[in-house]
Amino acid sequence: MSLLRACEYGDLEMLKYLIENCGCDANYQLGYSLVEIACMNGHLDVLKYLVEKGADMRIRKDCPLQFAAKNGHLDVVKFLVERGADVRASNDYAFFRACEFGHLDVVQFLIKKGVNVNVHDDWGCAVGFASRFGYLEIVQLLIEKGADIHIYDNFAIRNAARNGHLEIVKLLIQNGADIHSQNDYAICHAARNGHLQIVKLLVQNGADIHAQNDYAICYAAKSNNLEMVKFLHENGAKFMNVALHWASEYGLYNIVKFFIEKGADVNWRNGDDFGTGDNFAISRAFFNREFEVVKLLVENGANTHISVFSDEDRHTIMSYISLRNKAEIRAANKIGSWWIPICYDLNRECGKRMMERSWEKVKAMYEAL
Repeated sequence: MSLLRACEYGDLEMLKYLIENCGCDANYQLGYSLVEIACMNGHLDVLKYLVEKGADMRIRKDCPLQFAAKNGHLDVVKFLVERGADVRASNDYAFFRACEFGHLDVVQFLIKKGVNVNVHDDWGCAVGFASRFGYLEIVQLLIEKGADIHIYDNFAIRNAARNGHLEIVKLLIQNGADIHSQNDYAICHAARNGHLQIVKLLVQNGADIHAQNDYAICYAAKSNNLEMVKFLHENGAKFMNVALHWASEYGLYNIVKFFIEKGADVNWRNGDDFGTGDNFAISRAFFNREFEVVKLLVENGANTHISVFSDEDRHTIMSYISLRNKAEIRAANKIGSWWIPICYDLNRECGKRMMERSWEKVKAMYEAL
Protein backbone atom coordinates (compact mmCIF):
# COMPACT_ATOMS: atom_id res chain seq x y z
CA MET A 1 0.00 0.00 0.00
CA SER A 2 2.89 2.38 0.69
CA LEU A 3 4.00 1.89 -2.91
CA LEU A 4 0.56 2.81 -4.25
CA ARG A 5 0.29 5.82 -1.95
CA ALA A 6 3.70 7.08 -3.01
CA CYS A 7 2.52 7.13 -6.63
CA GLU A 8 -0.86 8.61 -5.75
CA TYR A 9 0.58 11.50 -3.76
CA GLY A 10 3.70 12.05 -5.84
CA ASP A 11 6.17 11.05 -3.12
CA LEU A 12 9.14 10.32 -5.36
CA GLU A 13 11.64 9.83 -2.53
CA MET A 14 9.46 7.22 -0.85
CA LEU A 15 8.93 5.48 -4.18
CA LYS A 16 12.68 5.35 -4.85
CA TYR A 17 13.33 3.98 -1.38
CA LEU A 18 10.74 1.20 -1.77
CA ILE A 19 11.95 0.13 -5.20
CA GLU A 20 15.70 0.44 -4.59
CA ASN A 21 15.88 -0.77 -0.98
CA CYS A 22 12.86 -2.98 -0.42
CA GLY A 23 12.77 -4.91 -3.69
CA CYS A 24 9.41 -3.51 -4.85
CA ASP A 25 8.54 -3.97 -8.53
CA ALA A 26 7.88 -0.93 -10.74
CA ASN A 27 5.24 -3.04 -12.54
CA TYR A 28 3.36 -3.83 -9.35
CA GLN A 29 -0.40 -3.39 -9.60
CA LEU A 30 -3.38 -3.73 -7.33
CA GLY A 31 -6.38 -2.93 -9.48
CA TYR A 32 -4.39 -0.18 -11.18
CA SER A 33 -0.71 -0.24 -12.03
CA LEU A 34 1.73 2.22 -10.50
CA VAL A 35 2.07 3.94 -13.88
CA GLU A 36 -1.70 4.36 -14.16
CA ILE A 37 -1.93 5.85 -10.67
CA ALA A 38 0.87 8.30 -11.42
CA CYS A 39 -0.83 9.33 -14.68
CA MET A 40 -4.24 9.75 -13.04
CA ASN A 41 -2.76 12.15 -10.54
CA GLY A 42 -0.43 14.00 -12.90
CA HIS A 43 2.89 13.13 -11.27
CA LEU A 44 5.27 13.36 -14.21
CA ASP A 45 8.45 12.89 -12.16
CA VAL A 46 7.04 9.69 -10.65
CA LEU A 47 6.03 8.46 -14.10
CA LYS A 48 9.48 9.12 -15.56
CA TYR A 49 11.14 7.25 -12.71
CA LEU A 50 8.82 4.24 -13.11
CA VAL A 51 9.52 4.10 -16.84
CA GLU A 52 13.28 4.23 -16.12
CA LYS A 53 12.80 1.24 -13.83
CA GLY A 54 11.09 -0.75 -16.55
CA ALA A 55 7.42 -0.08 -15.88
CA ASP A 56 5.07 -0.71 -18.81
CA MET A 57 3.63 2.67 -19.70
CA ARG A 58 1.36 1.16 -22.37
CA ILE A 59 -0.37 -1.30 -20.11
CA ARG A 60 -3.94 -2.29 -21.00
CA LYS A 61 -4.02 -0.67 -24.43
CA ASP A 62 -2.55 2.67 -23.37
CA CYS A 63 -4.80 3.17 -20.34
CA PRO A 64 -2.20 5.48 -18.73
CA LEU A 65 -2.67 7.93 -21.62
CA GLN A 66 -6.43 7.76 -21.24
CA PHE A 67 -6.26 8.50 -17.51
CA ALA A 68 -3.92 11.44 -18.04
CA ALA A 69 -6.13 12.89 -20.80
CA LYS A 70 -9.31 12.46 -18.77
CA ASN A 71 -7.82 14.33 -15.83
CA GLY A 72 -6.21 17.07 -17.92
CA HIS A 73 -2.53 16.38 -17.26
CA LEU A 74 -1.07 17.74 -20.49
CA ASP A 75 2.59 17.30 -19.53
CA VAL A 76 1.96 13.63 -18.77
CA VAL A 77 0.04 13.20 -22.03
CA LYS A 78 2.92 14.73 -24.01
CA PHE A 79 5.49 12.52 -22.30
CA LEU A 80 3.52 9.35 -23.03
CA VAL A 81 2.95 10.28 -26.67
CA GLU A 82 6.63 11.15 -27.13
CA ARG A 83 7.47 7.69 -25.74
CA GLY A 84 5.20 5.96 -28.23
CA ALA A 85 1.73 5.86 -26.70
CA ASP A 86 -0.97 5.48 -29.35
CA VAL A 87 -3.34 8.46 -29.28
CA ARG A 88 -5.86 6.43 -31.26
CA ALA A 89 -5.90 3.41 -28.98
CA SER A 90 -9.31 2.05 -27.98
CA ASN A 91 -11.15 4.13 -30.57
CA ASP A 92 -9.52 7.46 -29.65
CA TYR A 93 -10.65 7.00 -26.07
CA ALA A 94 -8.13 9.47 -24.61
CA PHE A 95 -9.45 12.21 -26.90
CA PHE A 96 -13.04 11.29 -26.14
CA ARG A 97 -12.48 11.63 -22.40
CA ALA A 98 -10.57 14.91 -22.77
CA CYS A 99 -13.58 16.37 -24.62
CA GLU A 100 -16.02 15.00 -22.06
CA PHE A 101 -14.13 16.48 -19.12
CA GLY A 102 -13.35 19.82 -20.73
CA HIS A 103 -9.57 19.83 -21.08
CA LEU A 104 -9.07 22.16 -24.04
CA ASP A 105 -5.27 22.06 -24.06
CA VAL A 106 -5.26 18.25 -24.13
CA VAL A 107 -7.88 18.24 -26.89
CA GLN A 108 -5.79 20.65 -28.97
CA PHE A 109 -2.66 18.54 -28.53
CA LEU A 110 -4.39 15.28 -29.44
CA ILE A 111 -5.98 16.80 -32.54
CA LYS A 112 -2.50 17.81 -33.71
CA LYS A 113 -1.46 14.20 -33.22
CA GLY A 114 -4.13 12.95 -35.59
CA VAL A 115 -7.12 11.76 -33.59
CA ASN A 116 -10.54 11.36 -35.18
CA VAL A 117 -12.69 14.35 -34.20
CA ASN A 118 -15.82 12.34 -35.02
CA VAL A 119 -15.04 9.59 -32.54
CA HIS A 120 -18.12 8.05 -30.94
CA ASP A 121 -19.16 4.99 -28.97
CA ASP A 122 -22.44 3.45 -27.83
CA TRP A 123 -23.07 6.39 -25.50
CA GLY A 124 -22.42 9.35 -27.77
CA CYS A 125 -19.76 11.37 -29.56
CA ALA A 126 -16.99 13.81 -28.66
CA VAL A 127 -18.80 16.96 -29.82
CA GLY A 128 -21.94 15.71 -28.11
CA PHE A 129 -20.29 15.25 -24.73
CA ALA A 130 -18.52 18.61 -24.97
CA SER A 131 -21.93 20.16 -25.71
CA ARG A 132 -23.61 18.28 -22.90
CA PHE A 133 -21.21 19.58 -20.27
CA GLY A 134 -20.99 23.13 -21.60
CA TYR A 135 -17.47 23.32 -23.00
CA LEU A 136 -18.03 26.02 -25.60
CA GLU A 137 -14.39 26.43 -26.65
CA ILE A 138 -14.03 22.71 -27.25
CA VAL A 139 -17.23 22.62 -29.30
CA GLN A 140 -15.97 25.56 -31.38
CA LEU A 141 -12.63 23.85 -31.92
CA LEU A 142 -14.21 20.56 -32.94
CA ILE A 143 -16.48 22.29 -35.45
CA GLU A 144 -13.48 24.17 -36.88
CA LYS A 145 -11.67 20.85 -37.25
CA GLY A 146 -14.55 19.28 -39.13
CA ALA A 147 -16.57 17.52 -36.45
CA ASP A 148 -19.99 16.39 -37.64
CA ILE A 149 -22.56 18.01 -35.34
CA HIS A 150 -25.31 15.80 -36.79
CA ILE A 151 -23.67 12.58 -35.65
CA TYR A 152 -25.65 10.34 -33.33
CA ASP A 153 -28.91 11.96 -34.44
CA ASN A 154 -27.85 15.49 -33.46
CA PHE A 155 -26.68 14.34 -30.04
CA ALA A 156 -24.88 17.66 -29.55
CA ILE A 157 -27.81 20.09 -29.72
CA ARG A 158 -30.12 17.75 -27.84
CA ASN A 159 -27.71 17.60 -24.93
CA ALA A 160 -26.81 21.29 -24.98
CA ALA A 161 -30.49 22.26 -24.90
CA ARG A 162 -31.38 19.77 -22.18
CA ASN A 163 -28.56 20.99 -19.94
CA GLY A 164 -29.05 24.71 -20.47
CA HIS A 165 -25.99 25.72 -22.47
CA LEU A 166 -27.41 28.64 -24.44
CA GLU A 167 -24.23 29.75 -26.24
CA ILE A 168 -23.55 26.23 -27.43
CA VAL A 169 -27.12 25.88 -28.70
CA LYS A 170 -26.67 29.15 -30.62
CA LEU A 171 -23.38 27.94 -32.09
CA LEU A 172 -24.84 24.61 -33.16
CA ILE A 173 -27.89 26.25 -34.77
CA GLN A 174 -25.58 28.62 -36.65
CA ASN A 175 -23.75 25.59 -37.98
CA GLY A 176 -26.89 23.83 -39.14
CA ALA A 177 -27.86 21.53 -36.29
CA ASP A 178 -31.30 19.94 -36.66
CA ILE A 179 -33.46 21.24 -33.81
CA HIS A 180 -36.23 18.81 -34.80
CA SER A 181 -34.25 15.61 -34.25
CA GLN A 182 -35.97 12.90 -32.23
CA ASN A 183 -39.34 14.61 -32.48
CA ASP A 184 -38.12 18.00 -31.23
CA TYR A 185 -36.33 16.51 -28.24
CA ALA A 186 -34.40 19.76 -27.73
CA ILE A 187 -37.36 22.04 -26.93
CA CYS A 188 -39.16 19.39 -24.91
CA HIS A 189 -36.26 18.80 -22.56
CA ALA A 190 -35.17 22.42 -22.40
CA ALA A 191 -38.69 23.22 -21.20
CA ARG A 192 -38.68 20.31 -18.79
CA ASN A 193 -35.45 21.52 -17.19
CA GLY A 194 -36.47 25.17 -17.00
CA HIS A 195 -34.18 26.69 -19.64
CA LEU A 196 -36.47 29.48 -20.81
CA GLN A 197 -33.94 31.37 -22.96
CA ILE A 198 -33.13 28.20 -24.87
CA VAL A 199 -36.83 27.47 -25.38
CA LYS A 200 -37.29 31.00 -26.75
CA LEU A 201 -34.31 30.57 -29.08
CA LEU A 202 -35.61 27.24 -30.36
CA VAL A 203 -39.09 28.68 -30.95
CA GLN A 204 -37.54 31.57 -32.88
CA ASN A 205 -35.81 29.01 -35.07
CA GLY A 206 -38.94 27.01 -35.78
CA ALA A 207 -39.06 24.34 -33.09
CA ASP A 208 -42.43 22.64 -32.76
CA ILE A 209 -43.96 23.77 -29.48
CA HIS A 210 -46.58 21.00 -29.80
CA ALA A 211 -44.07 18.17 -30.21
CA GLN A 212 -44.77 14.91 -28.42
CA ASN A 213 -48.33 15.90 -27.53
CA ASP A 214 -47.31 19.21 -25.99
CA TYR A 215 -44.76 17.51 -23.80
CA ALA A 216 -43.08 20.87 -23.17
CA ILE A 217 -45.95 22.58 -21.33
CA CYS A 218 -46.81 19.42 -19.42
CA TYR A 219 -43.31 19.07 -18.05
CA ALA A 220 -42.98 22.78 -17.43
CA ALA A 221 -46.12 22.52 -15.33
CA LYS A 222 -44.84 19.47 -13.48
CA SER A 223 -41.61 21.36 -12.76
CA ASN A 224 -43.62 24.23 -11.22
CA ASN A 225 -42.14 26.71 -13.69
CA LEU A 226 -44.89 29.29 -14.09
CA GLU A 227 -42.83 31.61 -16.28
CA MET A 228 -42.14 28.77 -18.71
CA VAL A 229 -45.78 27.70 -18.67
CA LYS A 230 -46.90 31.25 -19.48
CA PHE A 231 -44.45 31.56 -22.38
CA LEU A 232 -45.50 28.24 -23.89
CA HIS A 233 -49.18 29.06 -23.51
CA GLU A 234 -48.71 32.48 -25.11
CA ASN A 235 -47.06 30.75 -28.06
CA GLY A 236 -49.91 28.34 -28.62
CA ALA A 237 -49.18 25.29 -26.49
CA LYS A 238 -52.28 23.17 -25.98
CA PHE A 239 -53.11 20.17 -23.81
CA MET A 240 -53.74 22.40 -20.79
CA ASN A 241 -56.02 19.73 -19.40
CA VAL A 242 -53.22 17.17 -19.23
CA ALA A 243 -50.89 19.74 -17.71
CA LEU A 244 -53.61 20.64 -15.19
CA HIS A 245 -53.73 17.01 -14.07
CA TRP A 246 -49.99 16.88 -13.52
CA ALA A 247 -49.95 20.17 -11.63
CA SER A 248 -52.87 19.04 -9.48
CA GLU A 249 -51.20 15.75 -8.65
CA TYR A 250 -48.11 17.54 -7.34
CA GLY A 251 -50.00 20.26 -5.50
CA LEU A 252 -48.73 23.13 -7.63
CA TYR A 253 -51.32 25.69 -6.65
CA ASN A 254 -50.18 28.62 -8.80
CA ILE A 255 -49.86 26.46 -11.91
CA VAL A 256 -53.32 24.98 -11.36
CA LYS A 257 -54.75 28.46 -10.82
CA PHE A 258 -53.14 29.70 -14.06
CA PHE A 259 -54.59 26.85 -16.12
CA ILE A 260 -58.04 27.37 -14.64
CA GLU A 261 -57.87 31.09 -15.46
CA LYS A 262 -56.91 30.20 -19.04
CA GLY A 263 -59.90 27.92 -19.47
CA ALA A 264 -58.69 24.43 -18.60
CA ASP A 265 -61.54 21.99 -17.95
CA VAL A 266 -61.41 21.04 -14.26
CA ASN A 267 -63.67 18.05 -14.97
CA TRP A 268 -61.75 16.69 -17.96
CA ARG A 269 -61.14 12.96 -17.75
CA ASN A 270 -57.84 11.60 -19.03
CA GLY A 271 -58.55 8.29 -20.71
CA ASP A 272 -59.70 5.16 -18.89
CA ASP A 273 -59.46 5.40 -15.11
CA PHE A 274 -60.36 1.69 -14.65
CA GLY A 275 -63.30 2.71 -12.47
CA THR A 276 -61.26 4.29 -9.67
CA GLY A 277 -61.70 7.95 -10.57
CA ASP A 278 -57.94 8.46 -10.75
CA ASN A 279 -57.95 10.32 -14.03
CA PHE A 280 -59.55 13.55 -12.90
CA ALA A 281 -57.54 16.53 -11.69
CA ILE A 282 -59.37 16.60 -8.36
CA SER A 283 -58.82 12.91 -7.67
CA ARG A 284 -55.13 13.21 -8.41
CA ALA A 285 -54.82 16.08 -5.96
CA PHE A 286 -57.03 14.27 -3.46
CA PHE A 287 -55.01 11.07 -3.31
CA ASN A 288 -51.81 13.04 -2.80
CA ARG A 289 -53.57 14.97 -0.01
CA GLU A 290 -53.03 18.27 -1.80
CA PHE A 291 -56.12 19.71 -0.17
CA GLU A 292 -55.45 23.35 -1.06
CA VAL A 293 -55.52 22.34 -4.71
CA VAL A 294 -58.65 20.24 -4.09
CA LYS A 295 -60.30 23.32 -2.58
CA LEU A 296 -59.26 25.47 -5.55
CA LEU A 297 -60.67 22.93 -8.00
CA VAL A 298 -63.93 22.66 -6.06
CA GLU A 299 -64.29 26.45 -6.00
CA ASN A 300 -63.98 26.39 -9.78
CA GLY A 301 -66.59 23.73 -10.38
CA ALA A 302 -64.78 20.41 -10.02
CA ASN A 303 -67.10 17.46 -9.49
CA THR A 304 -66.76 16.16 -5.92
CA HIS A 305 -69.05 13.19 -6.57
CA ILE A 306 -66.44 11.14 -8.43
CA SER A 307 -66.07 7.61 -7.07
CA VAL A 308 -62.53 7.34 -5.77
CA PHE A 309 -62.48 4.29 -3.52
CA SER A 310 -62.37 0.71 -4.71
CA ASP A 311 -65.05 -0.63 -2.33
CA GLU A 312 -68.31 -1.67 -3.95
CA ASP A 313 -70.38 1.18 -2.48
CA ARG A 314 -68.28 3.65 -4.54
CA HIS A 315 -67.76 6.46 -2.04
CA THR A 316 -66.75 9.85 -3.39
CA ILE A 317 -64.43 12.72 -2.57
CA MET A 318 -67.38 14.53 -0.97
CA SER A 319 -67.99 11.49 1.24
CA TYR A 320 -64.42 11.72 2.47
CA ILE A 321 -64.54 15.48 3.06
CA SER A 322 -67.75 15.14 5.06
CA LEU A 323 -66.35 12.27 7.11
CA ARG A 324 -63.14 14.14 7.84
CA ASN A 325 -64.93 17.34 8.86
CA LYS A 326 -67.22 15.48 11.26
CA ALA A 327 -64.27 13.65 12.81
CA GLU A 328 -62.35 16.87 13.37
CA ILE A 329 -65.37 18.52 15.00
CA ARG A 330 -65.77 15.55 17.37
CA ALA A 331 -62.07 15.67 18.18
CA ALA A 332 -62.20 19.39 18.90
CA ASN A 333 -65.16 18.92 21.24
CA LYS A 334 -63.34 16.14 23.08
CA ILE A 335 -59.83 17.49 23.45
CA GLY A 336 -59.95 21.18 22.67
CA SER A 337 -56.83 22.84 21.28
CA TRP A 338 -54.93 19.55 21.21
CA TRP A 339 -56.98 18.29 18.30
CA ILE A 340 -54.77 19.92 15.62
CA PRO A 341 -51.62 17.76 15.98
CA ILE A 342 -53.68 14.65 16.66
CA CYS A 343 -55.75 15.15 13.52
CA TYR A 344 -52.58 15.90 11.56
CA ASP A 345 -51.13 12.54 12.60
CA LEU A 346 -54.44 10.87 11.85
CA ASN A 347 -54.60 12.44 8.39
CA ARG A 348 -51.05 11.29 7.69
CA GLU A 349 -51.94 7.71 8.61
CA CYS A 350 -55.20 8.02 6.75
CA GLY A 351 -53.23 8.98 3.66
CA LYS A 352 -51.66 5.53 3.69
CA ARG A 353 -55.12 3.94 3.77
CA MET A 354 -56.27 6.28 1.01
CA MET A 355 -53.52 4.93 -1.22
CA GLU A 356 -55.08 1.48 -0.71
CA ARG A 357 -58.34 2.92 -2.10
CA SER A 358 -60.29 1.40 0.81
CA TRP A 359 -63.22 3.43 2.12
CA GLU A 360 -63.81 1.05 5.01
CA LYS A 361 -60.25 1.47 6.33
CA VAL A 362 -60.42 5.26 6.02
CA LYS A 363 -63.84 5.39 7.63
CA ALA A 364 -62.77 3.19 10.55
CA MET A 365 -59.82 5.45 11.33
CA TYR A 366 -61.89 8.63 11.44
CA GLU A 367 -64.77 7.08 13.37
CA ALA A 368 -62.30 6.02 16.05
CA LEU A 369 -62.11 9.65 17.18
